[in-house]
Parts: sequence; C-alpha cells; structure tokens
Amino acid sequence: MSVLDDDVLDRAAAVLDTRIGLKPELSMRPRLARAIGETAVARRIPPAELVAAMTSSAVLLDAVLDRITVQETAFFRHPEQFAALASLLEPNEPLHAWSAACANGQEAYTLAMMIEERQRGGSVLATDISPAAIARTVAARYEPRELGGLNESRRRQHFLRQHGQHVVRPELRRMVTIRRHNLLDPIPVEVTACRLVFCRNVLIYFAAAHAARFLDRLADAMAMDALLFVGGAEMLWQVTDRFEPVPIAGGFAYRRTRRQVKVEPKPTGRAPVRHAAIDRPTRASRASRAPRTPTSPRSTPPVPVATETASMSDASLIASSSAVVEGERRLRTGDVAGAVVVYRQWAYESPDDPRAHFHLAVALAAAADHVASTRAYRSARGALDRCDPHQLDLALEGYDVGEFRRLVASRAEHVTDLTGDLCGS
Repeated sequence: MSVLDDDVLDRAAAVLDTRIGLKPELSMRPRLARAIGETAVARRIPPAELVAAMTSSAVLLDAVLDRITVQETAFFRHPEQFAALASLLEPNEPLHAWSAACANGQEAYTLAMMIEERQRGGSVLATDISPAAIARTVAARYEPRELGGLNESRRRQHFLRQHGQHVVRPELRRMVTIRRHNLLDPIPVEVTACRLVFCRNVLIYFAAAHAARFLDRLADAMAMDALLFVGGAEMLWQVTDRFEPVPIAGGFAYRRTRRQVKVEPKPTGRAPVRHAAIDRPTRASRASRAPRTPTSPRSTPPVPVATETASMSDASLIASSSAVVEGERRLRTGDVAGAVVVYRQWAYESPDDPRAHFHLAVALAAAADHVASTRAYRSARGALDRCDPHQLDLALEGYDVGEFRRLVASRAEHVTDLTGDLCGS
C-alpha cells in the first residue's frame, strides 16, 4: 500500500471529525491511513478521489467507517464490570440498557443474558455507526473463537449450533432492539428509561468538543439513578462535570452529578485542562504550575522502574478502580495536587501497570508539570513492555493495546514539545 499524502489524510480527518466526531490527532493517523488506503484499493478509487467523494457519497463514507471503527469485543468483556453490575441487579425489577457502539453485538447480547438469567424482564437497545457492525449484530452468528468469556452452560442455554456457527436463540434476540445510530445525533428516546448505559472505549476516539457535547446530551437523557460504564482508558473528568465516578464492588461506573447547573471553573492562570486521550495539551507557563506540596510523608514516593517481566495481580486491578475513582474525584473538585498524590501512590504500588503511569502523567500535565509528566509517560511505555499483554488487554476493557501504546507515545511527544525535551532522554 502506498504512503498517503498528508493533505489527503488531513482532508479525510476533517470529514470524519465532522461526520462522526473522530479526533483529528496524530495518534489516529495510522488507523486513518489504513482505512483510506484499504477502501481505495477495494473500491479501485485513488485515495484523493475517495476522500473528495466521502462528503457526498454515503456508500463510500460507510465503507470507510466499517474499516476505521473498532469492532473488537467479546462476550462478558472485562468480567469485573459485569460482576459489579450483577451486584446491583434487583430481583423482579425490569432492566433496560443501552449498548452504545455495540460493535458486533457481543456486549448487547451479554446484557440480554444477564436479564434473561435473572428472569427479571427488560430490553437492550444496541446501536452502532458502522453498517457492518449492525449487520453482524442483526445476524447474531458467531464463530467458536468469538465465544470467549462464555462457559459451556451459557453456550448451551443461549445459542443454537448451525453449520459450525453459534446463533443466538430467538428468545434472547427478541430482547435486543438493533438500530444504526451516530453518537453525534440526539440521544435515542429509549435511553430515558434505561438504567444502564454501556459506552466503552468510544469517547477515547472522539474529539474533545464532540465528547463533551455527547456527554451533555447523555446526562440530560439519563435518569439520576442510571449508571454509565466506560472503558478502562477513558477519564471523564477531563471532558465534563456532568458525571461523577461511583465505586461498585471492586469496580466503578459513572452517574449524573446531582447538581443541575454546570459550574464554570475558577480562573487559575493555567491553560484549560484537556482530555489527554482526545485533545492536545495546551502550552502553560512554568509560573502557572500548581504547587506540588505533599499532603503526607508518604504522599510522593518515587516511581520505581522494574527491570524484570511482571504481571498485574487481581489485587492490582481492584486497587486501580479505587485509584481512578479517587483521582477523578479530586480532579473534578480542582484538587490537582491531590490527584497527583493518588496516582503517584498507585504507580508506586503497581509499577508494572502502564495505566497507573498514564493517569499520573495526565494529572501532572493538568498541574502544568510537563517535565514530570514526560517522565511518567516514559514510565508508562516501559511498563507496557513489561506487563502481561493478556492481563493488560482485560484491564483496558477491549480498548486495543496497540492503540493504547500509540496513545501513550503521542501524549509523550506532545508534552515533550511543551518542555523542549528538558527531561533528556
């Protein structure tokens, strides 16, 4: 495949930013180049002509969407979240859920299984922007290799065998309403009756403004006691103040904040905080850095660098949920230094968990300590090389590990640009 011109990629990024909210960042360039290049070859159209036609041809735009959207998923993906969810389910109470960006349907049918197994009644709304994803969800046919996460009992209970494939039983399929939906469009009316919204590993691909507007619309539509589950690499505090994290049985979810009026942050002389995963950090002066005063003698231990292969333990995965909830709580209330303390402690206790260093780097950038932030991003990259890929895959809840690696590298590069690489190599 030939290398695409930057101008072609720039125009393609602009179209997808406008049409589906895809962030026009360098971290998305490899995925964008593959999608445009493969579609151009499949359609026998020069890339430049393909991009020019995307604004007027729904067929060509859909062809690109099918390739650029992430359809990596599994049944009971990240079981800790579903275990936490099971602890909340009340008997004999109908449960309605929205699986936003449902990919190939495994998440939506997982939610339907939980409803069916508890004989509680309810429904699942499954939506996605990709026509190919919607077609797979409607077909509800899965290869044996796609049934990871399901034990033999569930396979027998919820599936029929047809021509070597596993087909979701009709009674389960009837519980799931499938519809194409763009998250930039108004929230489906059914969501007002949903107690659960699963929107995992989607917003991390969104441009900041689109993510904020989607979360505003979602908060307006959701009931006060409804819960939002997002992916392990997504942090809502940097996007909106409309949601707050809620610890649940060793995991966490989000719910609407109780206050109805959005509170504008007080001016601090610092550049505004951006979503580390979907927007570039804004240059801030050294004079505007938040004070880094520890709150206790143990609050700012050095981050060690392990030199041998290690894995994330179950205790580490549980502790990470507590750290994320507490760190986000402090960041939402403006206690940036306190959030740094929380994430630094997490990184100290779990040096081989790249998410800990990633969250720490984001908080340090929010404090305008770009030198320390660069070091933390580098520690995240080192941890990525050390940690067990399978465990990291589970911890990221379906967010592609390769994308996470590129995200960390992109963030590190942007923060280094702000410091003039004062950290050295």
